[in-house]
Amino acid sequence: MTKHKITRRPNRVLRPDGRYINVPLNRGQLLVCSTGCCCGIVERGFAPVPTDQYHNEWEGRKLRNKVHLTQAGCLGPCPLSNVTTLFFDGRFIGFQGINDPKLVTAIYDYIEAMLEVDPEESPMVPLPKLLEERTFDYFTWSEVSAQSHQNTPVEEEPFDGDAGFLFLTQADTDLLALSQVQPDYPEDFPPIFAENLNRFRTEAEFVDFLIRNLPKAQVVVARIIGGQAGFRLGFDTLVRMCREQNKDLICVSGTADLDPELTAVSNVPVPVIHDTYAYLTHSGKDNISNMFRYLADNLLITAFGSDLPTPQPRHGIYKAGRTYTQAEWLQTEYDTTKATVGVVFYRSHWLTGNTDFVDAIINEIKAQGMNALAVFTYSLKDQTDGWPVCFELFEHNNDYLPDVLISTMSFAAGKIDRDNPTQAGWN
Repeated sequence: MTKHKITRRPNRVLRPDGRYINVPLNRGQLLVCSTGCCCGIVERGFAPVPTDQYHNEWEGRKLRNKVHLTQAGCLGPCPLSNVTTLFFDGRFIGFQGINDPKLVTAIYDYIEAMLEVDPEESPMVPLPKLLEERTFDYFTWSEVSAQSHQNTPVEEEPFDGDAGFLFLTQADTDLLALSQVQPDYPEDFPPIFAENLNRFRTEAEFVDFLIRNLPKAQVVVARIIGGQAGFRLGFDTLVRMCREQNKDLICVSGTADLDPELTAVSNVPVPVIHDTYAYLTHSGKDNISNMFRYLADNLLITAFGSDLPTPQPRHGIYKAGRTYTQAEWLQTEYDTTKATVGVVFYRSHWLTGNTDFVDAIINEIKAQGMNALAVFTYSLKDQTDGWPVCFELFEHNNDYLPDVLISTMSFAAGKIDRDNPTQAGWN
């Protein structure tokens, strides 16, 4: 191939200080996402970004005054991850999933091949085979798709703008949190349909629900307590119908442990499953709100933006809409001349503001002339030496403050195994 000499015209730019500077004109710029929210973040399951290789190839091939290299933050679209974009001779080419050093080398080989071509003729150089399936288009003005580099177009079913989420859970508090944040979503936010799995009494009833509601959603999130065995009324049917209808299915545990069996039947990238689990496990209105924004951006390719999952206290002392340390409660609420009644309730009620019943219990205890010490906890199964961790909030100076304990948590100090022998102890 004949190498064409490029005539570079002067490009004088007047700086604010009054000096004229000649800015060299380059034919392109290679931008690498290296410090974004997902690209290269190995803790979230993404491959590292070979930043040294990008720089060494750029320097070694002497491209400094021909194609500029920028390694910086987010380039989008985040769901693709490990993104690199190339602007060359007025065209845009996006590369995604650049997670192998051979792909970086192929990008630079491609750049050098295009530098050999006369820009006035402006032909498209065929992409190396390694890169053909790693490209994407991102801008309405881009001509990459129209002037394809011998790629075979992928026929995709057009996305229905009305298709949204189907959220299936066994926790009413999840639904309560969603009901409080849903009105705050933008008008064009994908619709969210939600249902408590515990309301279904027969498999036929659940299957009928899926037939009527699954077509409305593209993304299905199922939060199941106790794994697959925790919902026997049609779990296999849910998985099968999602596969047949090409739905994105995310199944996560409703307890404090990731469930590999639920992960295995899900069909979205593992980092998305783990992030969804984190949002739901941390719980609360903000986490629920951000979870659906995150899933919309990652699976429905929107751009609403989201915050990372925010950890919440697993245990705490509650009164009148706020939390207390034990020292604060002792100073402001404790009367040594009165008996004390302890109350334990699920943290999810505190996170979702579903505390009217707790306030009523506290007020009645006080009306009876006693101290009320209300403690929320993620689970009584959070234990140290066989004793619930939250009980430490009832203990002071090696003695327990409550004379009476009211539990609103039923018998949640252990776990019954339906399919195998149940362990001893608290169980």
